Amino acid sequence: CHPIPPIPSLPLYSLLCHRGCRVMAPAEKSDEKKGADAEGDSPMVTELKVVDDKYLALQKEYEKEAQALRRKFHEQQKPLLDQRSKVLLNADGAEDPATGTPALKGFWVQALLNHPGFQDEVEEWDIPVLEYLRDVMAVDLDPQDSEKGFRLKFHFAENPYFTNSLLSKEYHAGESNYYTCETSLKEIRGCKIDWKAGKDVTVEKVKQKGGRNAGKKKNQKEATE
Repeated sequence: CHPIPPIPSLPLYSLLCHRGCRVMAPAEKSDEKKGADAEGDSPMVTELKVVDDKYLALQKEYEKEAQALRRKFHEQQKPLLDQRSKVLLNADGAEDPATGTPALKGFWVQALLNHPGFQDEVEEWDIPVLEYLRDVMAVDLDPQDSEKGFRLKFHFAENPYFTNSLLSKEYHAGESNYYTCETSLKEIRGCKIDWKAGKDVTVEKVKQKGGRNAGKKKNQKEATE
């Protein structure tokens, strides 16, 4: 899986993963606007704009080559990630072979708790569910252009909570701000979690006095958006 940098504070089931900044050229101006700007610019400002345009052109070329280099090494890393998964899924002599990583129970739970972007988002009621997590992967929406966004894929073993074997969420990137080095988020597409009866950990049952169920109350975290 790709390294996942720190994320904003959001519920576990609505995590927004930020892939870091991308420097991109500003939106192209119309010829009319360019002409108006040029008329009001001093010779020095005009010269600096020319230098800036050349710099941005090289930056775009750098980004293009950096993406190609990243793809090359990700392909080389893939067999190692496959090997890690194979080791973790080995159930020989496992204490609890039904969990997501029989060879090392709770591997992904601990990995998420150790990650600065996730450690404050994992709640007590999430942990039993995450025990069935087999693997976490991140893939680019467009294999040839990582600027367009990515998809997080959570692979689960058969478990008592939901019937899905795969949960995923897509993050579609918008334009990047050259000056703040921030990438805007254009759209988030989640998936539907098919919870088994009475096993939705995002729902808390509330009892009235006398012991009868009064209804259900949603926690602050949501399973899907």
